[in-house]
Amino acid sequence: MGVNRPKLDDFPYFPEGVDIQKGINLQYLKPGCPKPDCIPSIDNPEWLEENQILSEYDKDEELLGMLIFYNGEVAETYGFPISILNYHEIVNFSSYSNLPVAITYCPLCQTATAYIRKMKDELLILGVSGLLLNSALVLYDRESNSLISQVWSKGIVGQYSGKKLDQLPLVQTKLRNWIEKYPDTKILSKKTGFPKREKMYGKDHYGEYKTSEQIHFPVNKKDDLLHPKELVYIIEIEGTVWILQQSKLKGECIQHKEFYSISHSGGRLFFRGNSSSLKNSRKLLWDDWIPSGISYYFAARAYFPQGQIIE
Repeated sequence: MGVNRPKLDDFPYFPEGVDIQKGINLQYLKPGCPKPDCIPSIDNPEWLEENQILSEYDKDEELLGMLIFYNGEVAETYGFPISILNYHEIVNFSSYSNLPVAITYCPLCQTATAYIRKMKDELLILGVSGLLLNSALVLYDRESNSLISQVWSKGIVGQYSGKKLDQLPLVQTKLRNWIEKYPDTKILSKKTGFPKREKMYGKDHYGEYKTSEQIHFPVNKKDDLLHPKELVYIIEIEGTVWILQQSKLKGECIQHKEFYSISHSGGRLFFRGNSSSLKNSRKLLWDDWIPSGISYYFAARAYFPQGQIIE
């Protein structure tokens, strides 16, 4: 018996006259699950304090670490175990300084991004749209039903079409590295309010997929320059896109083309300018921070076909 897959018309994002970002062909949007919020976001997260973390998680737990900085200093940090994000993909919350933020993650493409949840002074509540573009998560705003590309960090359908979300620094690392650097960090608790899903945290349904060349959903552009599941960083500066292999970035501070990268709590952060500015100041120049995406290579190439690989 065949699977009854939903069609685009089954989703509420395409009323007559809706704004569509130039260059977006709706036929490239593919249903990944049946309806909006088919994968539930976490909108009221609980946080573990320092003395609770290692009783709930192994120190080698893979996580995404979010940094919020003010006046040139890191003010708040949060950690999100990927074993939970696999089953929710989005966490909406307000930071302790009342900044509305979200972490987003797509297990199909390993794409990971952190955002300030405001667009044109409007507060957004992000959800899983049920649609994919180039196999990657497409977000939607529950208030306006606008679609937002996670990889491009901008609206593609609806009232926010063409508008960008502001990003926050994000690193992918191990729990032990993160809490060593930030011992007072807040780590997402397994008590998420979804009892059925709580039983599945830690069960990895993507094991073989992570190393195979298989891609479950269509993509618009492919090549064989790198293995499709090679993990890469995506850097965009004034229209030029650079693709860097995570496995090749070994040094504490590396000068690239028009920017430099530094090792940070087991992950990587990127900054404009010359690395000598960091060495001279002995501190991170957060005003020069460059947003970066984390992704499997196949998704980076599909979204940025002109992206240049830096060896």
